[in-house]
Amino acid sequence: MIGKKLVISLSLLLLAFVLGSEALPVVATKQEVATPTEFKEVGVFRVTKAVLTQLGKTTEVEKGDLILQVFTDGIDVRISPLGQDDDFLAFQIYQSGSIFEAGGKNSIPGVQAFSDQGEVVRHLVLHKKLLTITKFPTSTSDVEIVYATRYER
Repeated sequence: MIGKKLVISLSLLLLAFVLGSEALPVVATKQEVATPTEFKEVGVFRVTKAVLTQLGKTTEVEKGDLILQVFTDGIDVRISPLGQDDDFLAFQIYQSGSIFEAGGKNSIPGVQAFSDQGEVVRHLVLHKKLLTITKFPTSTSDVEIVYATRYER
């Protein structure tokens, strides 16, 4: 069985590979190694499109000029509107390694995570250039998909 610290270390290394070196904490001594409660920013993404599917009909949803910050501790991912760090959605990473690009032809480094907060189940796909959140309210058959691309401040 792989220890929790090894899993955290491997997850942080993969996130650094996928999202760039800013995903890794700067470590000077053994005592300063990031713990699971320390979240580091791994990127900022701008929402470019959102769609809602209801009873087989898909319509575009206006999200305004929404910019999201993404943080991780190697186990969980937190996503919050820019500047609102305490107002976040939490996702648990269940797969880190490779994901398929649109069309399913090419495999690229990425992370998948899920959230079941409240009455909504969400699925997150995150890689260096794109963030996708699929939202499934538990009381309806509606599905909302939010697409966001990497944003440089």
